[in-house]
Amino acid sequence: MVRHGWGARRRILTTAAVFAAIALVAVYASQPYYWENPRRFIDGFQTLSQHPTFAENLFRGQVIGSDAVPAGYIPVWFSITAPPVALLLGAAGIAAVLWRGFRYPGRVLQNDELRFLFLLLVCFALPLAAVIALESTIYDGWRQMYFLWGPFCLLSPAGLHWGADATRGGRLITAAGCGAAAAGLAATLYSIISLHPHQQVYFNRPAHLSAQGELSQRYSMDDWMVSLRQGLEYLLEQYPEGAPYVLDGRWLIGRNLIVPGAERIVRS
Repeated sequence: MVRHGWGARRRILTTAAVFAAIALVAVYASQPYYWENPRRFIDGFQTLSQHPTFAENLFRGQVIGSDAVPAGYIPVWFSITAPPVALLLGAAGIAAVLWRGFRYPGRVLQNDELRFLFLLLVCFALPLAAVIALESTIYDGWRQMYFLWGPFCLLSPAGLHWGADATRGGRLITAAGCGAAAAGLAATLYSIISLHPHQQVYFNRPAHLSAQGELSQRYSMDDWMVSLRQGLEYLLEQYPEGAPYVLDGRWLIGRNLIVPGAERIVRS
């Protein structure tokens, strides 16, 4: 941007301003909540950080409230549920971008590729820092921050490229890295498929090795209670005439259609 003079800078700034304006208009148009009173747009940001929802989280073996999650809540969940090879490449990519930025600060504006990588880094780091700084209400793992996964993965090739340059291995190192990444992702995919229909409980290998005891005793695994269907089917199979237990069925929407005969063991 600096290298190409004022004309290029003006085009970039104009594009950024138009993009920001379109984004604001799109957010306003897609949220009827703001139509009655535009001031609610500002209130919405405050609600995002401290929305009035309370839920219990099982985190590191302790039950904590959604309004009092520790600063490391999202980073820990991110690190134990992401594929190990993706974590390594993403971390290498972030390190490479920071190193190049601090070593050659002028190139952040001059080099299109580096400028884009820094934008990805901001898209990943800024929301995470904001959630931690604002002590936002978070629950059910890190599902409210899944959008961090996109920029993190896009930073991964930068780490692979940096590794190839640092070792001067060129194409050989790049090919080996791509092969290792493909093998690691294939292993992760196999693990997730093997967990079907409960693939949402996937935890990576380092999480299993570092856990002191069963992971189910340390982290929430079934916040949406997907396993209830199998539980009801098991009870119906063991007690076809009606179980000696009465289950609270408030969360079982349409239970009679999902599991025929569930009314024999479920009472609202």
